[in-house]
Amino acid sequence: MKKYVLLAVAMLLSIGAWGQARKPKLMIVPAATWCNQNGYVTEYENALDGNVVKVPDYQKAFDENEYISMIIGAMQDFMRNEDYDVIDLKSTLNKLRNRAARDNSTAAGGGIRQSPIDELNKTAKSDINVEVHYSIKKDGPYKYVEFNVSAVDPYCNKPVSTGNMGRGTSAASTQVVNQLEEAVLSFKDKFCGDMDRYYNSLFDNGRPIVIRCTLAENADVDYETEYDGEELSTLIEDWVASNAMKGNYSLEDKTENEVYFDDVRIPMTYTDPRSGETRGSSADSFARSLRRYIESTTGLKCKSDMIGSGEVNIILGGKS
Repeated sequence: MKKYVLLAVAMLLSIGAWGQARKPKLMIVPAATWCNQNGYVTEYENALDGNVVKVPDYQKAFDENEYISMIIGAMQDFMRNEDYDVIDLKSTLNKLRNRAARDNSTAAGGGIRQSPIDELNKTAKSDINVEVHYSIKKDGPYKYVEFNVSAVDPYCNKPVSTGNMGRGTSAASTQVVNQLEEAVLSFKDKFCGDMDRYYNSLFDNGRPIVIRCTLAENADVDYETEYDGEELSTLIEDWVASNAMKGNYSLEDKTENEVYFDDVRIPMTYTDPRSGETRGSSADSFARSLRRYIESTTGLKCKSDMIGSGEVNIILGGKS
């Protein structure tokens, strides 16, 4: 009997540990709408189309706003208390600043200049970004703070949880951190439930990524070149179909110069063929396997560039 009791306890502990492991890794950031409203934005030129794009400037927000640093820190502590692994936004920004070789002017495959947000997501490798919007309002002689908290998958910019709004109790002084906790407690169960359900659905259906295959300037073949009687584009699509989770993918475009896949579903984990260890999958690891397949099929070298955390550009004929 004692043996069965111990076995049951061990099973319960393992189930608990598995549930713990299935929680997403979060990064707390100021919401893009809040940054736009308050002028905390920066511009960069997309080298592909020449358009100037505005994106949030988190460092400027930290430097100039007296509340946002406290709010982000308090939200990080709150989510850690809910047993989430939280990536520190300030530390990640520091990493980016210290990497001169991968600053905002980094070009990623085919002349696509990455935005600062793409670089941030690629460095942080968070599963979900939690976006916080706040505004201080008056209630007669008193003040209160309204919060709107949402969650987004940085791999594909898909909304994970929305409509999470709350407010703190009116007070003579604006106790922002206390009001944040009061507001978040009003929607905590729904918010955490949305994130956990979404993250667990990725294990069932795969994580969506984008794979773009292009050509280097000096490539002397293209995606219509045949190998063993099949066009390379067809061979690549067959490989993606075989390796995407449950065969789920979308072929958006296929020409002699480009093969573009959207919503390619990749497993959340994979077994390393050399060590036998189970590791977390990523867009980079999936593309690396595809790149090796293309190289073995064509005999040409390929280069792959990460764009953000969920998009990869594989350049046929480039240097490895």
